[in-house]
Amino acid sequence: SYRQLAGDARRMYRLLGLHPGLEFDQYAAAALAGATVVAARRMLEELVDTHLLQESVIDRFSFHDLVRVHATSAAAREETVSDQQAGLCRLLDHYRHTASVAMDIAYLYERERRPRVPPAATFAPCLPDPGQAVAWLDAELPNLLVVAGHAAGHGWPEHSLQLSATIDRHLRTRGRYRDAESLYQLALAAARDTGHPTGEVSVRLGLGHVHRLQGRYQQAMVSFEQALMLTRDTRDRIDEQQALTGLGLILQQQGRNDE
Repeated sequence: SYRQLAGDARRMYRLLGLHPGLEFDQYAAAALAGATVVAARRMLEELVDTHLLQESVIDRFSFHDLVRVHATSAAAREETVSDQQAGLCRLLDHYRHTASVAMDIAYLYERERRPRVPPAATFAPCLPDPGQAVAWLDAELPNLLVVAGHAAGHGWPEHSLQLSATIDRHLRTRGRYRDAESLYQLALAAARDTGHPTGEVSVRLGLGHVHRLQGRYQQAMVSFEQALMLTRDTRDRIDEQQALTGLGLILQQQGRNDE
């Protein structure tokens, strides 16, 4: 089936094998291939018609597990390392940028607290209102989490840091505390490895809020205190205020009003 494909569809198939998530839409496929959305849709339909992809939900595509193994192997054989890296970088840029846009629409009131990320070079879906932005975030959360983890472990620590700081509010709103904590641990390691104190402050603030919401007050206090100490080096007054607010919330919840 693979050998019968047209050349561009064969390349799309190989690059899709590099996607670290289990399913994807046409915009992610276009980013991986560096193609237009129209061209990506045409190639996806060809792959579905030849039973190399499944479209179990409209506009959401996935591999059978064994077909994925073949696609990944084909990419390793037939794509250069630089082409594989370029495709993955476009994919990470796509998810980072679209997540930032969606969060700014869905949670406008916190826009200034989130990192400003560069635009992606590929096409993003239209998200005209908060309802559609939230729907995109809900549909793509599994991918955003796995992509952030992949970025942290494969040479893109900045993407991991920015994604964790971008989507943390949505994870907390959805009660995904364990996912948020796992994401923060990855981002914390990335911040330390790259000597990124501002990123570490953001991660520790996020961990503090997650632990606070779980009722793990002692761990939350430690995270907020560590963030507060780091702000003395970064001199970021907004982060300092956030750390103090976190500490104040915990003390208030414990009835320690004088403190």
